[in-house]
Amino acid sequence: MYKFRVRLLAVLVGLIAVLPAPAQIAETPKIRFKQVSRVQPTGDVHTSVDLIFSTKIYTQLRSEVSNTSLLLRELGITGQVAEMKDLKAEYDDARHSIKVSGIILGGMKNRGREWFGEIMEAEKYETVHVDASSIILMGLNQTDTGTIIVGTWRVEFPAGTRNIRFEPGRGGLLCEMPAPKVDKVGTAEVDMQIQVRKELMSCLYKVYGNPKFTQLWVAKSILKNNGTAALTNLRVRFRIPDYSSSWSSWVRTPIVYPGQTVVDGYFPILSHSIRELKSDAPATVEMEYSYTRPDGRTVEENDAKPIQILGLNEVMFSSLPAEECTSWFETFNYSPLIAASFVVSTDPIITQYAGMAAKMAGGVAASTSDDNALKFMKGVYDLMVGNQIKYQSPPGMMQKGVPRQHVKFGRDVLQNRAGTCIDLAILYASTCQAGGLDPVLVLIPGHCFPVVRLPSGRLFAVEATAVSDGVPFDKAVQIGMKELDESVQKGLVYLVDIKKLRALGVPTPELPSLPPSTLNDWGIRVPDIQQVQQQPQPQPALPQSPGVDATGGMRQVAAPNGAFTISVPANWQIQPQSQGGAQGVMATDPGTGAMVFCVVAPKQVQGLGQFVQVMLSQWQQQVPGWQTLGQQNVTISGKPAIYVRATGKPNNIPTVADYFFVLSGNNQFLLTMQCPQQLQQQMQGIFTHVAGSWRIP
Repeated sequence: MYKFRVRLLAVLVGLIAVLPAPAQIAETPKIRFKQVSRVQPTGDVHTSVDLIFSTKIYTQLRSEVSNTSLLLRELGITGQVAEMKDLKAEYDDARHSIKVSGIILGGMKNRGREWFGEIMEAEKYETVHVDASSIILMGLNQTDTGTIIVGTWRVEFPAGTRNIRFEPGRGGLLCEMPAPKVDKVGTAEVDMQIQVRKELMSCLYKVYGNPKFTQLWVAKSILKNNGTAALTNLRVRFRIPDYSSSWSSWVRTPIVYPGQTVVDGYFPILSHSIRELKSDAPATVEMEYSYTRPDGRTVEENDAKPIQILGLNEVMFSSLPAEECTSWFETFNYSPLIAASFVVSTDPIITQYAGMAAKMAGGVAASTSDDNALKFMKGVYDLMVGNQIKYQSPPGMMQKGVPRQHVKFGRDVLQNRAGTCIDLAILYASTCQAGGLDPVLVLIPGHCFPVVRLPSGRLFAVEATAVSDGVPFDKAVQIGMKELDESVQKGLVYLVDIKKLRALGVPTPELPSLPPSTLNDWGIRVPDIQQVQQQPQPQPALPQSPGVDATGGMRQVAAPNGAFTISVPANWQIQPQSQGGAQGVMATDPGTGAMVFCVVAPKQVQGLGQFVQVMLSQWQQQVPGWQTLGQQNVTISGKPAIYVRATGKPNNIPTVADYFFVLSGNNQFLLTMQCPQQLQQQMQGIFTHVAGSWRIP
């Protein structure tokens, strides 16, 4: 019941903005919801959800998914472990809303005296009202994309229900519903079905065991009592012989009333032996179940269905056959989970390789500053170039109408010294993560490349396939940043944030142990520095604008009162600023109109969020055409900060601006960096350096 709503909103947010960094999206989405659910005496739930959007976001959705049948699938409602019927989605142009309704079979689980309805992320909800027959919850959540989801949820129960309550610690709603009327001398007619996935990917063998990923159920049983009397003591369990360590625990339902449906999903704890599979292997999912009939007789039954287990390096990118996919996102809807599972930074081979990259970078601690992060990233890139790692075209493959590919772990790329775009991106991302950085894999139609989130929170892209031709690192960055910008503009992109997916429960598979001498045996070395083309540090990292010092020279300046220091291009004009209690420094480039302004003032707000809102409100009133593109929590000089990107037209010039807000001690700090919109790419590297150099004692 409750997974239905949470999953619906989560996938809808993905449709609006697939980027984890709000600074990259065109508008920070806001969704208001109003849900009403009516629980039936047998546990089925009739539910409807109104999702209300801003005009811009609604128009975007309306144009991209016009077919309401496809909308249901795009919203992630179909394909879940829950069984649903009479699903319907309707657009309401007058209210800029989408109304989704349907029946969740067995949405409330019978636990004997109590019934239970699970709520995913229950801690995000609170009770606002309870009466004799209903409860109202309020939900407030902000996703990684910055999307605000807020609304109310009314759940109505049958007459006579007692002790209705929401318990976040137990993960859902509980109540005592009156037992439906049954015929004590009636008959039982049981309809039991088992559904099994066609394939299972070995690379995700740890993920399948996490019920949080409801779309990754491996098997499920659906029992319907079509008789006139109740069944008791229903038990169901599953196993995959040779690949699951044992039978799953019995899932028990004390009583099944006439007309009641019980759905139980199988999320197997798979054996580590599955990682040894080099190619596809046939297997069987077995199910055992038992129940007691009205006459007291116990019935024990079993069933089984085949399943194909893919080899560790074999992946299928979609849950749908090619002929059913209506968009690029559907064709590759498994790709974020797959990409995250292949980034294994804890592999001893990768940690040893990351040590080599650190040596190439001069032994810097990559996570301590943007400058050190860029040096380490260059070291990783140069190490790949020095060991002559090459790009290879992927062999196209379709099986049963689903796109498939052989994907390599980082260690496999090192062994073969070759890989496809996704393989090289995986190696680069794995090594960067082993070095203490936060990588992101960018998946776009026909390509994949790595991005690294710098300590300041900014994104820095690298075209990893450029190692094949020995392209200098700064050029590879230039290509990567251009690809990232173009991908965001087109909107066809998955940004796979490895750290966030780990936090959500996407672990990596255990890889077979290899001896410590493996890299040496493969001929992987720290190359002579002369063997790698010498490249400048990527401080601009993009083509120089006329007013930028081509040597990349920077100079450190300080606030008049010494409250902060920051580095700016050496040939920019510097002007100290002082007004009232505010002290600051302004650096400008007359040749381009680019500007950096850093200021400190006595704290006048209660918290960081209020600081941001006060300033945004002022700018919106003062700057023509000013609008926020997004915001993100980051760290500046070891302190919590908020990063905001915005655009406007001061003096009728389209301008893009980056803002960093910090509170420290009794002071509030603001860093502003802006330039004409047409120079945004050119200034990206300089602004990254400036933000990373900002020091607040």
